[in-house]
Parts: sequence; C-alpha cells; structure tokens
Amino acid sequence: MKRWVVGVSLAVLIAAPTVASAQYGDDYRSDLRYQIKGGFVATYLTSNNYQDTGAGYGWAAGVGLYLPLFSRHFGAQIEALYVDKQADAFISEETINSRRASDPDFQLMPAVGDEYAIDMQSVEIPLMAQLAFANEPNFRGYILGGGNFDIRAQAKVKYTDKATREDVDLDIEDATTLDWQPVIGLGLQSQNFLLEIRFLFGVRDVGGEQSESETKITTNQILFGLSF
Repeated sequence: MKRWVVGVSLAVLIAAPTVASAQYGDDYRSDLRYQIKGGFVATYLTSNNYQDTGAGYGWAAGVGLYLPLFSRHFGAQIEALYVDKQADAFISEETINSRRASDPDFQLMPAVGDEYAIDMQSVEIPLMAQLAFANEPNFRGYILGGGNFDIRAQAKVKYTDKATREDVDLDIEDATTLDWQPVIGLGLQSQNFLLEIRFLFGVRDVGGEQSESETKITTNQILFGLSF
C-alpha cells in the first residue's frame, strides 16, 4: 500500500508537465513550477490517555509541483515530503483513575508521572488547490487548501523509566500506517524564493485498532524553498 501510493504520486509529479504542455501549449507550460522545500514542524497530540500534552518540534523536506489550471491565479499543488514529527506528553494520576473507573484492569505504558516523547517518521503527499490573491511578475501571494496523505514509516515512544532510571525506546507497532488530514495554508513567493505556512488538522484516530486510546495528530508547518 505504501509503495503504491508513493509510486502513483511520483508518477503524477513526473507526467503532469508533459500532459499540461500537450493540452495547453508552451505558453501554459511556462507557468509550471517545480519546487524544492524544507522547514520546521510543530506537532500536537490530543488523546484520552495523555494530559499536559505539549508541542514537539521536527523537520520536513521534499519536492513539489505547481500546475496552473484554467487561469494563472488558480492551480493544483502536489508534493512528496519526508516528515519527522516529535510530540511530548505527560501521564497524570487523574488520567489513569478516569480510565480505570470504566476498566479496572486498564494499564498504560509509560507509567504514571513519566514524561515522554513520541517520534514519528512519515512520507506525506499533500494534494492542494492554490488560489493567488496577488500575482505580479516578481511576487505571488496565495492560499492553499486540500488534503494530506500521511504514510507512516515509523512510530516510537521514548521515555525514562522513573523506577529504573533507564531510557526506553519502544516501537508503536499498532499505529495506523495511513492517515488523512485536511490542510490549509498561506504562501508567498518572491522571484524563485518561497515561504509557506500550513495547518494540518487531526481528524482520525491513529492509535490503531488494538489501542486503548483515541489519539489524533495536529501539525503546523513552516516551509522555505525554491521554485523554478
């Protein structure tokens, strides 16, 4: 499944310029833009098992393609990004007691009082519409909206056991491997340099079918790049 989604996305990135050129001619092809970008990611978890969940910071890097549609003010933007997400959380006694009220045998690792981090590595395929509100020869401002397909390659929990003082690094084997998130954003481009700010909203439980918790992921991204 992962290879199929990545393969189709890369094929679209490669084939789209040829299709657009054949349909609209060389003048339309001049509005096509290849992109190289990277930046910072802030990740937040919402869960019925976690309390005092804080933002964790990671990074993103990848390539993209802007394909104009109908006019120079509107088009489609598709990307392939490798994203590292970090999120911090704290397990309180109140959280455990609340869960045990309905399930006396409920257990959770890490233990009560442990502060821990969740580390996720993903391939993301954002498919977005781009609408320009400013489109000058050397400047372009635009808004983005669409969906983001998150293909999770790895998920780990990292914490220090308070009883043994040992560092623990556990794979989250049951984590959902394919997630979908709505995304909105704002972009600015000056000549070949671009800046984009995006908000991706967690709407699906990514904890897995066997997980005791309902966990959703929300991320904010600040990306810098080149367009040519």
